[in-house]
Amino acid sequence: MVMKSHVVNATEWTSFADRFSRSHEGWVASLEISEPNEPPKIEVDESPFRGATIEKHDSGDTFVLTFGYEPEEHFATSFTVLTVS
Repeated sequence: MVMKSHVVNATEWTSFADRFSRSHEGWVASLEISEPNEPPKIEVDESPFRGATIEKHDSGDTFVLTFGYEPEEHFATSFTVLTVS
């Protein structure tokens, strides 16, 4: 299934992540990562979504997505959005 994209202003990332996490915690989810010039890779396949958080840093913000409740299914991934001055 392909999801629609939704643009969120950088000033709203933290509140959006909080609302999204509360609304979708426990939902069965999959995560596919796409890298340039490589086929998409499934990182998470039908695992409970635990939450999304934003970590603020001087060099940029880091998004953290967490899946799974049991140790053997736990998965977290993060990516950083660099800020340009």
